[in-house]
Amino acid sequence: MARRDIRAAVDIGSGTVRAVIAESRPGGVSLVGAGHCASAGLRKGVVIDIEAAGAAVANAVAMAESESGTAVSSVLVGVSGSHLCSAPSLGRTTVATSDREIAQEDVDRALESCRQAGAAPDREIVQIVPREFAIDGQAGIQRPVGMSGVILEVDAQVISGSSTALQNVRRAVSRANLEIDGMVLQSVACAEAVLSQEEAESGAIVLDIGLATTDIAVYRDGGLLHASLVPIGGGHITNDIALVLKVPVAYAEDLKLRYGAATADDVSPDDKCGGEAGVSRQILCQIIEARLDQLFDRVKRDLAEAGVDGQYAGGVVIVGGTAGLAGITDVVTKAFDMPARIGHALRVAGDEGITGAPAYAAALGLAVQACGDGTGQSGARGGRRRRGRKNSLTNSVIDWFREVFNS
Repeated sequence: MARRDIRAAVDIGSGTVRAVIAESRPGGVSLVGAGHCASAGLRKGVVIDIEAAGAAVANAVAMAESESGTAVSSVLVGVSGSHLCSAPSLGRTTVATSDREIAQEDVDRALESCRQAGAAPDREIVQIVPREFAIDGQAGIQRPVGMSGVILEVDAQVISGSSTALQNVRRAVSRANLEIDGMVLQSVACAEAVLSQEEAESGAIVLDIGLATTDIAVYRDGGLLHASLVPIGGGHITNDIALVLKVPVAYAEDLKLRYGAATADDVSPDDKCGGEAGVSRQILCQIIEARLDQLFDRVKRDLAEAGVDGQYAGGVVIVGGTAGLAGITDVVTKAFDMPARIGHALRVAGDEGITGAPAYAAALGLAVQACGDGTGQSGARGGRRRRGRKNSLTNSVIDWFREVFNS
């Protein structure tokens, strides 16, 4: 019997830790197990209690293992937090072989030159996301291996983070008795899951609205153009409801989930939450709408400051728990003057309750990258990936970083 190619991924969110176990199969990725646990020891994506965060990771992974009937020893981890940032970088190398045929080793050296250029004190490179390659000045090349040339250049986004914050993530995962295969920015993982190749080429914005933050990823011409974060999430909406209505936070969350909508436009002033004696549903939705307006204004400001505002044919794709609010696509369309849709995993087969859930987008995108899309490629927007062990010659960005993390 052929050995199954099983990979695991963990999305460490401020509200929930989600783990997925997937199998790489010819032609695609199949979900075989999923688990979740309420987060502990995290604040705005940053670990503040290693033991508590480690326990949450362990519980989520154990649930996924139980569902899949498979034990895992290592995971690809999604990271977020205001300490992370992305910056453009250009890498360059001379093709080493005498026949000038570009090999994966040449690609790795070009990426390594990006890493060297992006190095800074007290910061660590999390991920290098290639946008495109150029061979002898000819730009727009996505897969240079096997082509001929003398000079190989790469245009990439280098994602870096606080060395201290990233080390605390490693320690938390280690407390769960797991090794780290690598780290991936959560917004990039979400895009890997929910964007079609056409959307990535024509341009699209992915918004992952979490508990405490919203992660932003902008794609154009098939590659990552910008990644950032704004410190507003679904938890702020819940806190607003609790404050204005003078109710406990837990009850405010229940009101939001059961009766909330992203706009109050179509809500009657007479509607009540839970009967005649309940809270006005119109007021509830007005509270939600006000905070969403602030959130989307902050996102637009971030895009403008980065010089990546404007129209994108692929529109805005929304993921995360807040994506479940009724009417949110209409609000996003109005705010950004672009089409909007709820994101779900496009390249993962399995339980539709998980693969179709926008809250699982980051975890499933991590699984796609870990599995290499089941084809030896890391999905629509990733670099090449070799399906092998950690000590094999690396053929992908993730494999290359896996060696760094485990060294």
